[in-house]
Amino acid sequence: PGVLKVYHPGLPSHPQHELAKRQLRGYSGVFSIMLKDNSQEATFRFIDALNIFSIGVSWGGFESLSVPKLFHDMKGTNDGWITRLRIGLENVEDLIADLDQALKV
Repeated sequence: PGVLKVYHPGLPSHPQHELAKRQLRGYSGVFSIMLKDNSQEATFRFIDALNIFSIGVSWGGFESLSVPKLFHDMKGTNDGWITRLRIGLENVEDLIADLDQALKV
């Protein structure tokens, strides 16, 4: 309930989903979420509350990562802050629980 939007080309709601279906054979574990409160403060609070996801921009390892990013839509206007997430090799139930608890902070 705390997430306004999920950005992932594998979702039919993604604006480039049809293109992704034509060009990709599968989808990665990298996606973005925009919180309902997409202010910088709320986004940073969410990321700071994560226990398993580390803050990082190097997506080459095995661990789950998060990074805040100011989001601009295709028209170049500011839509607010998003959190880029990379799902690593940790237990999926642990990752879900970590995201869930951070959304409640």
